Amino acid sequence: DVEVMRKLVDTFNNTEDIEEKVDTLETLEYYVHQFDNAIDFLTLQGVERILVPSLNSTREELQEKAGFLIGSAAQSNPKVQIQFLESGLVTSLLRLISGHNSPAVAGKALYGLSAVLRNFPEAQNTFLRQGGLD
Repeated sequence: DVEVMRKLVDTFNNTEDIEEKVDTLETLEYYVHQFDNAIDFLTLQGVERILVPSLNSTREELQEKAGFLIGSAAQSNPKVQIQFLESGLVTSLLRLISGHNSPAVAGKALYGLSAVLRNFPEAQNTFLRQGGLD
């Protein structure tokens, strides 16, 4: 699975085609459900190469799929939760939830955020410090 994911990460970074990027995010989301694949996603620099650019994109499709991928990867996976927190994804997801007009983007960002926060007090404290309940 790691080789398939490596090819997907490369495909995402080597194309300008939005539909191809969306398809790549959907396929990666399928793979990161598995505990070990989610950790491999971190090793492949998935946060830096896939998630951060997608969350910061002006394209709602990429933001939405990235939120979904985050939620799938972080569920019950402490190593992934820690990396996502350290990478600033809590802040990015909060921004998408609070400042977005698209219910689909906000919903997937909320899904991702909830998975990062679940059973992870340090992330919960970051959430509160950044005004997550305001």
